[in-house]
Amino acid sequence: MPQRRMDMPRSSVAGPAEVRSVVSAAGLDAVPSVCAHCSLGCGLYWRIRGSRITAVIPRTSPASPGRLCLRGWHAFEPLVSPQRVRQPMVRREGRLQPAGWEEALEAVVAGVRAARKSGGAESVGFLGSARASNEDNFALGRFARTCAGTNNVDFSARLGMPEGLSSGWWATGGAGADPSRYDVVLVCEGDLATDVPVLAGHLIEAARAGLSLVVIGTRKTQLAELATTFLQVRAGGEASVLIASLRLLSEGSRDWVEATSAMDDQTRAALQGLSVTEAASRAGLTPEAVTSVAEMVGAAERVLLLHSHSLGLSASGEQAVSALATLARWSGLVRGRKLDLACGSTYPNIVGARLAGIVPGSLKDGDALTVQRSALTAVWQAALPEGGGLAYPEMLDKVKCLFVMQDDPLRHASDPARVRSALEQMDLVVVQDYLRTDLMDCAHVVLPCPGPGEYAGTMVNMFGLVQALAGAAQPPHEAMAGWQVFGRLAQVLGEGWRWDSAQQVFAEMARVVPACSGATFEQAAEATTRLQPSQADVTAAPPGLPRPTEPTDPEYPLIVAVDPSLEFLASDPVAASSATLKREAITPILKRVAGMALLHPRLMESLRLRRGTLVRLVTREGSAEVPVAASDEVQEGVVLLPHSLGARHGGALGMHAPGLGKGLRFVPRAARAETKSS
Repeated sequence: MPQRRMDMPRSSVAGPAEVRSVVSAAGLDAVPSVCAHCSLGCGLYWRIRGSRITAVIPRTSPASPGRLCLRGWHAFEPLVSPQRVRQPMVRREGRLQPAGWEEALEAVVAGVRAARKSGGAESVGFLGSARASNEDNFALGRFARTCAGTNNVDFSARLGMPEGLSSGWWATGGAGADPSRYDVVLVCEGDLATDVPVLAGHLIEAARAGLSLVVIGTRKTQLAELATTFLQVRAGGEASVLIASLRLLSEGSRDWVEATSAMDDQTRAALQGLSVTEAASRAGLTPEAVTSVAEMVGAAERVLLLHSHSLGLSASGEQAVSALATLARWSGLVRGRKLDLACGSTYPNIVGARLAGIVPGSLKDGDALTVQRSALTAVWQAALPEGGGLAYPEMLDKVKCLFVMQDDPLRHASDPARVRSALEQMDLVVVQDYLRTDLMDCAHVVLPCPGPGEYAGTMVNMFGLVQALAGAAQPPHEAMAGWQVFGRLAQVLGEGWRWDSAQQVFAEMARVVPACSGATFEQAAEATTRLQPSQADVTAAPPGLPRPTEPTDPEYPLIVAVDPSLEFLASDPVAASSATLKREAITPILKRVAGMALLHPRLMESLRLRRGTLVRLVTREGSAEVPVAASDEVQEGVVLLPHSLGARHGGALGMHAPGLGKGLRFVPRAARAETKSS
């Protein structure tokens, strides 16, 4: 029997008095801050000896009641990793070599000028990050739009969300990490226990105390096993269940006409075109199981809708997330019952990056959850570029100069070789990070920055809570925060703006983002500011009629699908830089998956396969040879590929989703498995 992964939060609660007694007895200092290893942002104390962070202590905060998961307990280890970037580097004679800040910044400015001269502002692009602070992202946006004159601004984690949803905000500022306030929590996985372990622990405890915890997913994860209700759907079946539930809830509302009038034509057509029976058939469920979801949500006063970020990296997952957003918005506008909606992610600041304006295209007024064009024009006293901007995948084909701040586009790519090739052909690639990544192999300039615990700044968690990160320790002496770098670059270009502190940057951002109006850095330090959008702010591209999974037949009796959550933590450069996380979290994942396709044990037995055996998967589009392993998390007729195998063989198997994220997402395919004896 395959071993189960167990990465649940350690049950540790420490109050301020307890912390003070511990640290004073040891002659240490403790600085309150938050963990930056996932989107929940649990409270912690950095334990300081001299100028170094030596340990972490849990802290009770509005985001979590004094608990940390394995990643939180060892959040300080990446700061002392051998992978730290400690000084600027410039590529000379084919190698990255140490350089001073003046030389490095001059190289960046020269590259931006050269790209603009040869190809205009459209030839320059900027990637912010869901790992960076609000202040760093805001500064990147200001430099890109006022100094480089481009709207080519994005961050790669945004593309794990549906296009419309990633252009808006999806958390409605609910009760957050306290599931006891809800009657029903509906989770669409991914793997929430891996993405946000502390929240998953809260959900399991609440379910034991009477919460209705409903999980919909293709894999029997740890959370699914402990849920009140688990609906294991066929690959791609999540959206069908959710849209059918929305139809049942709409039909059960007081006024069907009023209910459907609140929907766009595409959503209305999807509801009318998908019966409960058809949805159940597509998902591999009974109609009664689909109906039960709608009944639980419809009967509850307080409902939380959760999904994991990795879910959006499949074409069907994108539709499922859009359906969740439509369900939340429809319920608030028509039924008068607010359904809270949030995305759990290993990235700590997806909401904040959007808030800071890190989205491609011309900024507009009217969206309370991002920067306002008119306000920016007034505050910055500069004309902003007009017209559309390029999203990250489009930048790869069109820009000649790319600045990447704490982002890792190679991690998300369904075709990493194509991304690497595109980067290698650019005239200038600048990477700023505090840890070395594979992306730096393509960089012409590398700039060091502080890591979490070494800088002051803010982030916004998955429930809209604005929290401050403390600069508890000194970074490597040559590291500069992103807002400092962009201020210096602006001065080199002759612009007259700069900031003296992260507090100044946050104050400027609060002036141009309506949802942050009146918020202060001091409030963020106390975690007393929670953004409160209206239901109208929860927008998404309409889900449309779900695409049915390619049908199986006697020649192609299996379904092959990609589950990006299988190896997502193992591909995280921050987690990989921690010796403890590498040993306790990543190694077990690799032992369980290790780049192998997962099959149900009975399917393995029927094909007479052993772990590691090479099997040729054949689809109607092509074939590929993959090693296999048994897992009872997978349905019998499914072959589940981790992202690494999807990236390597997705093209050959015809699994790249056309027109969706331009090769980022995967679609399931009908397949057969061939062995040497077959």
